[in-house]
Amino acid sequence: MSVTELTARFDAWITKEYKRLRERLSVTGAFDEDAFHDAYISTRSALTDDNFSTALCQAYKKISKRHVSEAFAVYNPDSLFFNQLSDRAPEPMAEPEIQQDRGSLVSEIRQHVKRNYSPMYVLIWESRTLREMSYSDISAMSGMGYKRVKASIENINSDVRECFAYA
Repeated sequence: MSVTELTARFDAWITKEYKRLRERLSVTGAFDEDAFHDAYISTRSALTDDNFSTALCQAYKKISKRHVSEAFAVYNPDSLFFNQLSDRAPEPMAEPEIQQDRGSLVSEIRQHVKRNYSPMYVLIWESRTLREMSYSDISAMSGMGYKRVKASIENINSDVRECFAYA
């Protein structure tokens, strides 16, 4: 059986069995759509036989463990972080001013990103922050790897936090 026939059968199998697979994989915990998509891609590119279910489940478990470990990474801020925290609560503002300030802040942040990054990185950042696309979808759209997309977005977000920390 050729590789194209095997991938076509795999795609048809995924289409047919998606709901059942989703239920089966969510029994162990919350279902991670990004991990499932990454498992689908890695399984599809490495198909050797008709044992689709086992290959996909093993890939999903491996990838979802990596996603969980990334999500629960421990960050230890240094003492400078705690020294910069304010001891007093922020003063409440009138509701219309908050909306107006928030709108102008959003436009300032977008302009900052557009000034300092290439159009491709701006598109990637906007896709994640404004359109709420998953990293996997952005990776497929841009042709960049999952880790590179995630690192680029995190880099832009940290830059925005630095520039607009007191806004």
